[in-house]
Amino acid sequence: MKNHTLAPSSATEQECLATHNRPSLECNHNAELPQSPSPHPLLRHNSEPAISFDTADYAELSELLVATLGSRNFWSGHIDHFHEGFASTLTATLIIYRNSEGDICDIAPVWWDLTTRLGDDGEGPEVANDFSLRTLLSLILG
Repeated sequence: MKNHTLAPSSATEQECLATHNRPSLECNHNAELPQSPSPHPLLRHNSEPAISFDTADYAELSELLVATLGSRNFWSGHIDHFHEGFASTLTATLIIYRNSEGDICDIAPVWWDLTTRLGDDGEGPEVANDFSLRTLLSLILG
């Protein structure tokens, strides 16, 4: 059996054949693609986060989290913290494992998110950050 191809009947058909090597009926070249949101105007052009967490930021947040956990074995909630120049909100669901003395020996995150907003009052625009939950938990667990 011989393969037959139809001659391109339109510019779109020609473009699909040239670009994707298939007829437009088999090509979704013209399908509407979802538009990605514009990057936040405060983000740097090289995709670096606008907020960088340093050792002091992690230490402050770890103290707040340990105090909030208390003696619980499960915690779901959020912690707002005001840093110098920005505010953060850690929202998480955590399972806390304790040894026989009640000390935290492991923390298993079920879900978490950390958002940052510019301004000391936390009322500025939300911006990207380089926060690492692994770094925070390793500081707590020692």
